[in-house]
Order: sequence, then structure tokens, then C-alpha cells
Amino acid sequence: MLFSRYLIFMLSGLLLIITPAYGLLPPIFVSDVNPASFTINSRSKVLSGSDISIYIHPDANTEITEQLQITPYPLYSHSHSVHSAWEIRKEKESVRQIIHSLNISQVAVSGCMPSTTYYFTVSSDQKIYSVTTALHNRFIYHAPQLIVHFPHSHDSFNPDGFLVLAISPLAMYPVSAIVGDGISERAIVNLSNLFDADGINLNTDSGVDIQVIAQGEPLTPVTKSIHLESSETFDVATSYSILMNTPPTFIPIASQQLTEDQLHQFILKTNDLETAAGQLMITAQSSNTALIPDDNIKITYTGADYIVSVEPARFQSGSAFITLTISDAYDVTWTTFMVNVQKQQPALLGDFNEDGKLALDDLIIVLQVLSSMDPSIARLSAAIDSEKIMIEDAIYIIFKISGIVYHSGDYNPPDFTININEMLRLIQLHNADGYHCDSNSEDGYAIEKSDTLIACPFHSSDFAHDNMLSDWMIDDLELNRFIEFYNADGYVPDNNSMDGFRPK
Repeated sequence: MLFSRYLIFMLSGLLLIITPAYGLLPPIFVSDVNPASFTINSRSKVLSGSDISIYIHPDANTEITEQLQITPYPLYSHSHSVHSAWEIRKEKESVRQIIHSLNISQVAVSGCMPSTTYYFTVSSDQKIYSVTTALHNRFIYHAPQLIVHFPHSHDSFNPDGFLVLAISPLAMYPVSAIVGDGISERAIVNLSNLFDADGINLNTDSGVDIQVIAQGEPLTPVTKSIHLESSETFDVATSYSILMNTPPTFIPIASQQLTEDQLHQFILKTNDLETAAGQLMITAQSSNTALIPDDNIKITYTGADYIVSVEPARFQSGSAFITLTISDAYDVTWTTFMVNVQKQQPALLGDFNEDGKLALDDLIIVLQVLSSMDPSIARLSAAIDSEKIMIEDAIYIIFKISGIVYHSGDYNPPDFTININEMLRLIQLHNADGYHCDSNSEDGYAIEKSDTLIACPFHSSDFAHDNMLSDWMIDDLELNRFIEFYNADGYVPDNNSMDGFRPK
């Protein structure tokens, strides 16, 4: 019934506000309607008394503007009697400049008759607007107030000059106030002017929901909601207080890849409209304190960015979720990201001259050691059995410098043939629609694709083909290629083939 009533009024040309979504409000709209007055709001231009013409007929041919009192807002506080006329004028102009820059203003029209439809125009606007005053207002002498507080701010954010709206889904018009009418960081909104389509104050016996919206050019609309319970009726002089504040925002943090025993740093991109740069309070908590203690996560401000430093515990590897809590002292935002700590890679096996590669020089060293059997030349990190140099060291280096490698799927044992167990393992990786690194598994891999657990080479069967790169998945063509090796009773390395191998 209420919706149909609104629809009829809209068709008859009335300007009704029936939605709490501020983005749907027109540039000019009505608020604060009671039996004796109403307020015209502008979001596109600054109004003055001369901008408004009031009519009693919808054809706008009988003007009654002179019979009514027109008051531009915001009003200005001049309570400091010591101010000179010049200082008062300067203060007034300062607030007007703020309002003008924000493109919001109000004009109050008073001296109206109850339950009467008035029509008005705004200069430079061809549209005729209409508003119907309330039939009566039971609580006009006991006006409850909603006090809307804005937090203390820094120089780049001025709380003066915001249009504050209080809206109820059941109310015909919103009620409003402008921050900047002499009260620096709060607005007082009169809730007694919330009435329904019959011009009666909202019945709060079952409670009523109120949405408060603050709008200003530097500020994305901030919304808060309150619920007045049945005990909080409008028939007493009382106040309800809420705080308007935008919570901090941040750019989501991707998973971070760390190396064992190494400090890792990255930039945290965050912002807050009311809080000065560097003044946010940021704390961190780790889900795995054995890997990354909370004290090993530090956030510092450099003067331009927040830097997050993460240092894993000594000789530890694995994964942990890090939760950052970001507060501006009024609202809190959380962000969580994963940290993967990889084991420190040992020295290159067989790299005797420690130049980071396997070459003929390393083979010569191995052969010299084998011929002299002088264990003092042996380097433990280079020996296959980690105790002494054996003939296998020479074979290993020969394979490496010759480009001979085993297929990843040939692991149990690596012998240039594919047995049934190795064949079934690759089918498993194929059917899982992906794989990831797992140093504790039999072949160094595990099923299921993971964008974070990729600290190892691609599987030999995950090769580039048909304009596709390796992608941590074994597709049908790659599986069929491995089946070729199985059916051929083996394979041999071949650098000229698509995957580096070919059937025997």
C-alpha cells in the first residue's frame, strides 16, 4: 500500500525520496518537511534566497514567495562578541567558500500552511518541483535530535561543509543538516520531521531504522545505520549520537615468497580520508609463530609508504597466514595474506670450483681426486653420498655437462624406462587438474594446482606446446607423450624434441 501511494505521488510530479541510496538523489531535493516549513537542498549549485520562487499552483503562475520567509543555510555562529565586523565577514566568507567548493547548500522556506502542496522553481532550472507539508507534527515541541560527530582530522580533510541526511524507508522525506553552520565537527539533525505519506510522524512502537549519510566532494558518501527501539519514542526531548568516519582502505596483498633465514620486505598500500599519512595504527599476527613469530613482523612508515618486514625463524620453512589490522582509532580494517618460506637451496651438487655451474673443470677435479684418492680435496657439499667422492660423482657431472637428465616421471628408480607405478603417478597428476611442489613426496610433486607452492622446476611432462607455456597442469597431449615412453620401454634425452626427450 505504501509503495503504491509513493508511485501515485511520483506520477503527479511530486519529488519523493524513498530510497536510502544517496547516489539516486537528484541534484535538487526536499528535506525537513513539517506543517510550517520545508528545506530545499542543492548538490549542483549554491542556493540563495533570490534563487527560489514559490507558487501555489502547479502551472507556476501565482507566485507567493514574498508571503513566505526564505532563509539560506548554512547559518553562521557569531557568538564571540569580541570579533570585529571584518572578522565576522571573513569567517562567513570562509564557510561559504567551503560550501561553494563542495556544491551543497540549503534554503529553508517557512511560514507555510499544514497539509498544503507548494510548487517551486530554482533559477536556471526549467523544472517545477513540488512538496506537500505535513498534516501535523505531534512532537514539534519535543524534537529529538540526532548528533552526528565527525572525527578530528588533519589539514587535508575539513569536516566543515558536509550535507548530512537521515533517511527512513517509511519516511516521505529525509531530514538533514549541514556541518559548517557554526559547529565545527558535528551536525544536529531533527528527527521529529520524519513523517509518512499521510503527514504523520513515524510510528516507533515497533522500532524504526534510520540511515545517516554524509556527503561532501572530498568524501565518498559515508553511511551509518541506527535502530530506534520502541522505548526510544519521539515524544521526549532526547539525543542519539553516532560517529561518521571512513575506515582505512588498502590494496590486497598477494602471497609472499620468502627464502629460509632471509629478511623479506614489501610496500603496504593503504589510505584513510580523515587520517594523516603515517598516523594509521597497524599490527600484525602470524598463524604459525614457530615459523614467523609476531615480533618478526614489523611495519614502519618511511614518509611515503608503509613497509612490512617479515623475517622467518632460523632454519624454519613452511607456510603461515599473516593478518594485518589497520586502525584509524575509530574504525578497523583487516587484511590477510599467505607467506611461503622455502628451504635454503644447498650448493650445486658437483660444483667443485664453486662458480655456480657444472663444467669440465669440475669433472677434472673429480677425476683427479678419484685417481689420487686424496680425501682432503673432497668437498662434502659436492659429494653424492655427502661423505666422500665416488665414481657416481663423475658420472653425475658427465650427465650434467652433456645435457643428460632424467625425466621427472622417471623417479622410482631413475633408469630411462617408465614402469607401471610411474605411469599411474602421472595419470594421477593429470586427473587432479594440476600439481604443485612438495619436497616430501616420492617424486617432488603433489596433486592439486597451487599458485603459491611452486618453488621447484616444472614437471618434465608439463612442457610448452601449441603456443601454450608450462602451467602446472598435465593436459591430454602431455599425458599421451608420457604413454609413448611407457609403450616404447624407455626414452632417451633429445634436446631437439618438444619436451627434451624421445622414445627409445
